[in-house]
Amino acid sequence: MSKPLTRILPNIPAPESRVPLLIDTDAGCENDDQYAIALALHLPQRFDIKGFVATFFRGSPDSIPEAVEEITNVLTLSGMSDRYPVVPGGEPLHYTKVGNGSAGAELIIETAKQQTPENPLWVAVLGPTTNTASAILQCPEIASRLVVLFHGRTRFWPMKAWNNNVDADLRATQALFRSSVPLVLFDTGTYLRIDNEVTRARLGTRGEIGAYLQDTREAKPYRKTLKKAFFDLGDVAWLADPALGEAEQTDVPDIGNDTFLDWKRTFGPAWRVYQVDTQRTWELLFSAMETAYPAPSPYTPRPDRVRLYPETARAEAAARREAAAPRPERRVPPVPDSGRKLPLLIDTDVGTEIDDQYAMAMALACPDRFDLRAITGEFFHDEADSPDECVRAAKELLALAGMEGLCPIARGCAPLAWESQPVECEAVDLIIREAAAHSARDPLWIVALGPVTNIASAVLAEPDIADCIVLVFHARCRHWDLKFSSYNALQDLRAARVVMHSRIPLILFDAGTYLTLEMQVTEDRLAPCGELGRFLHAYRSRKPYYRAPEKGFFDLADLAWLCEPDIGEWQQISAPDFGSDTMLSFSKAHGQCLRVHQVDNRRARELFLCRMAESFGGAP
Repeated sequence: MSKPLTRILPNIPAPESRVPLLIDTDAGCENDDQYAIALALHLPQRFDIKGFVATFFRGSPDSIPEAVEEITNVLTLSGMSDRYPVVPGGEPLHYTKVGNGSAGAELIIETAKQQTPENPLWVAVLGPTTNTASAILQCPEIASRLVVLFHGRTRFWPMKAWNNNVDADLRATQALFRSSVPLVLFDTGTYLRIDNEVTRARLGTRGEIGAYLQDTREAKPYRKTLKKAFFDLGDVAWLADPALGEAEQTDVPDIGNDTFLDWKRTFGPAWRVYQVDTQRTWELLFSAMETAYPAPSPYTPRPDRVRLYPETARAEAAARREAAAPRPERRVPPVPDSGRKLPLLIDTDVGTEIDDQYAMAMALACPDRFDLRAITGEFFHDEADSPDECVRAAKELLALAGMEGLCPIARGCAPLAWESQPVECEAVDLIIREAAAHSARDPLWIVALGPVTNIASAVLAEPDIADCIVLVFHARCRHWDLKFSSYNALQDLRAARVVMHSRIPLILFDAGTYLTLEMQVTEDRLAPCGELGRFLHAYRSRKPYYRAPEKGFFDLADLAWLCEPDIGEWQQISAPDFGSDTMLSFSKAHGQCLRVHQVDNRRARELFLCRMAESFGGAP
């Protein structure tokens, strides 16, 4: 096995050199991409353009062909139709270690292979890093043959990587940062503003493309103001003339799932461009256009020819979400009486932690309380094959309990790529079937002990099942009511937002941290409880952490509380909204829900041990 490559600091191109350039862009999202593309096209002495990859924007799969259309439009109006390849990119990454196999990724791979470490391909990423990250994941050997210039304005450097391009595909950005690819982080461009009358006079009068670029300003009132920044123009301008910017060497930090930068884990050096000269940037564009179109022509505004793609994409995504939106408010679920038998579906990432094993055992030990209808496996640890491990582990537990074949067990799906589209998988189909057999008066209780990916996909596919289920979501938050810093939510924030925005009756389970079981206790009271009890006790020997007296059996608390709700405390709250940084917003609430914020750990532990003894033998 080859030794992983080490990231090196890229050489900034010399002023007289010609730079092989491929642009990976979400053109159409805003009009700054079109300005950046136009600048690159009209500096042939500087750039040897190899092609364009169209990436998505505004969280809509329909935006990819729209980006292709907009790139093609800019090329046509520049008199360069069919001169360069323009290919569609792929959907956001499901995992940080698996590429998406798009035409865009293939173009990057094939183009990079034609370059050398001494003369690498520069990829200017002006949108999400999806396609570039996919290319690197699919073909790691190209790492030495390309340099990535990523427009990743952070706004909060060195604390957070919070910007639209990162937010649109966080996993792709994580994959890029963790790779060995030479990197230039373009962390500026906010102040690339100019008076509309100036661009009318100096840009709108320069050829068809100049007039079109000005029309993109005229198409929206905001774009004509001095508040409008042309962010991505700065990336290409800096690469054309690095002297007009200021850069510093920095380590490449890791990025957490909440977009906070982690400087305890770094991945080699990179350049960070933190300032560009606004006046020189605009002069570079004007000069390039004046050279290409020396005879000015009167500018006549035609803003009607500009398609406002983001509005289209937002409308399409909103239409998909409409059915799953609150109508008008979600129903607050009743806490079930302790004597009532509940139809139960467990959605679990069993296999990632020991507490899922104990939680599932709790459900199996309470046949008078739970009618276990199904088990669905979630992913964990950003691993594509982890749902298979969950299925295997769940089957093993049922067999050890002497309940093999008790209920169907289905493989879960990959994390959501879009908040508006479900991911198809066996678990989603199973959830929909089981929910459809229930009603608002007799709902299916779903306990989610991992990411809520399967549930989110199910409600996106069949929104009406929200009326037939109650969801208990294990979402312990260390900083309630500031951050939704739940491990399970962070694994798939899109899915968590879908659930929070939906009308599913919801119980947020925000407890269980201090539910502990000493090794001696499980040896004395759990190991005698048949094969299942012996397995659960022996499982603790797999990791030193599992044997520690302070080890929390978090998920066990969910099932213990649902078995006997009087061991916990809960409150009715507004279901908050949250962004990519997980900061909670109660001003944009999505109906009411319950939050279980405390369980009696002693009673929960005794309930579990006694139920195991009753069902599987052993000392109570």
